[in-house]
Amino acid sequence: IVLRSLSNLEKLNLAGCMQITPEALLEIGNLKKLNDLNLSSTQTNDQVLLEVPPNLVFLNLKNCQRVMGG
Repeated sequence: IVLRSLSNLEKLNLAGCMQITPEALLEIGNLKKLNDLNLSSTQTNDQVLLEVPPNLVFLNLKNCQRVMGG
């Protein structure tokens, strides 16, 4: 994933994208304008959640088995 070039992105839906690794998802932290993120049914883990942009309003983690409590 090349997310750095999408710096103005406000909404990102990666639901069901199981091929995306947690390492690739760490790039989400560079999307400073992102406010809506859907990571349901992905390989997201707790480390990725530490990197989400601070202005995130909506976060969907449904069926994320690698997230504590998920």
